[in-house]
Amino acid sequence: MNKETELRILRNFIRNMPKVYRQRNMNWVIVMDLLMQGTSTSGGSSCMSKCRELGMNPYGYRLEDNYDV
Repeated sequence: MNKETELRILRNFIRNMPKVYRQRNMNWVIVMDLLMQGTSTSGGSSCMSKCRELGMNPYGYRLEDNYDV
């Protein structure tokens, strides 16, 4: 998948989740829950790397956080 598709999937997922889910989970946790669940690279470090690859802060609570890779 390309970057735009993955970001669109994340936005749609977050839009359909309760607001409290978003307030309690950092970006890397959401990436782990949605994009990398069940893969051999679903650990914390890999999910944080994926966030950086997508251009967002792994420790942030907004997808729009532009993270300087």
